[in-house]
Amino acid sequence: SMDTVLLLDAVYTAAGLSLGVLEDGAGFAFSAFFDEYLLPCLEMLVREQKEETPNLPILRHRIVWLIASNTFSVPVASRSRLYQTILSIIVAGQSRQNDIVVKLTAAQVLNNSLFERDESLLIFKEHSDAIISALYRLASICEEYDSRSLVL
Repeated sequence: SMDTVLLLDAVYTAAGLSLGVLEDGAGFAFSAFFDEYLLPCLEMLVREQKEETPNLPILRHRIVWLIASNTFSVPVASRSRLYQTILSIIVAGQSRQNDIVVKLTAAQVLNNSLFERDESLLIFKEHSDAIISALYRLASICEEYDSRSLVL
């Protein structure tokens, strides 16, 4: 329901904006939250492709935004799964579920991830042709210069 989606959106936004305070003062562990909740939830939302559920892009966008804001905190052991999920969002064709906002936010995760140095980045090399063509398609439909700059 829309009420549940808006509640989860508010919780994810609050968690994203106050993550430093939560980790320092309340003992909140983003890595555990990511492994046990965020990544499985995002994977489920990506698999869910029903066009009759117009609320799912809101959750996809917020979860991907939360991850993009905290890419440095993603556990190394989970990065390969995250990158595979992000790639499926970026490379997917046009749909209401992966609208331009979701794809631009996924591109931000991709951009932030390029500064990490670990073996899980090899997944980008394996799919480089698909990624590059998908990013160019995304850039071609962006109307704002800042959005195009983010993608390219």
